[in-house]
Amino acid sequence: MTLHDASKEFELDCKVRHLSPKTIDNYTKQLRYLENHLSIEFSILNIKDVKPAHIKSFMAMMDDAGRKSQYINDLLKVFKTFFTYLEAEGYPKAGIRDNSCYTEKNVIPSNARKACSNKASLDKYSV
Repeated sequence: MTLHDASKEFELDCKVRHLSPKTIDNYTKQLRYLENHLSIEFSILNIKDVKPAHIKSFMAMMDDAGRKSQYINDLLKVFKTFFTYLEAEGYPKAGIRDNSCYTEKNVIPSNARKACSNKASLDKYSV
């Protein structure tokens, strides 16, 4: 399943659960950021191809862009909720249930962040 299709299905589930429109819009926007990053940086379109290191790369990019810890943690909460939903729905594991994805800041050692700018170099940080 593509990330785009999965996020649309997740959005529908959020509506069915009567989450507030603001929350749903926030989830959708933040998942779109991740989807765009994975597509552009790693050519990843399918949920089964997402690895913890890809999420870490996105978090490192946000940190390097000067985003506050609270914002980064909010992103992590959305991503965790999304991938937990997919797992509960029986979709193939996206490989990101590794809890190291969901820690505050420094998700990739600072000396490794530059190396994670492309798929080839990211592989050595994959878990």
